[in-house]
Amino acid sequence: MGIFDRFKKKKEDEAVKAAAVQAAKEAGKVDVKKESPKAEPKKAEAKKDTKAPVARKKRSKPSVSNGVFVRPHVTEKTAQREAKGLYTFEVIASANKYTVADEFEHMFGTRPVAVRMMSRQGKKKRFGRTVGQRKNRKYALVQLEKGKTVSLHKGV
Repeated sequence: MGIFDRFKKKKEDEAVKAAAVQAAKEAGKVDVKKESPKAEPKKAEAKKDTKAPVARKKRSKPSVSNGVFVRPHVTEKTAQREAKGLYTFEVIASANKYTVADEFEHMFGTRPVAVRMMSRQGKKKRFGRTVGQRKNRKYALVQLEKGKTVSLHKGV
């Protein structure tokens, strides 16, 4: 609950500042006259300058349960491409290059050099007099470094 945390943090900050001022008074470092409310913003500005730079948040690696990959796309054409290190997978509709690359590295232990995405519209088909449509599909083409391979077809 972000709204309530702000109030809670303000109270905690005030308590910490009060304790620091009290400790400084006991040590004799701070004059009582300098404790005016006008002097407080200057302390805050100085405090902002001393803050360490905020590190960027790292993307969390998707787990296998995320299920980015639906299945490997196996055709004659993709079999020829696999010999060159280009693997083709059917992926979920919300997948993007970054999630595919992270999931591939998590599953197979090697980071892909490039990932290309491809979407295909489902064909329109008739069933008697009703018109339907096959589902839309999304594919990911994953390129590995030269010489690296991944075993997709164990036991096939």
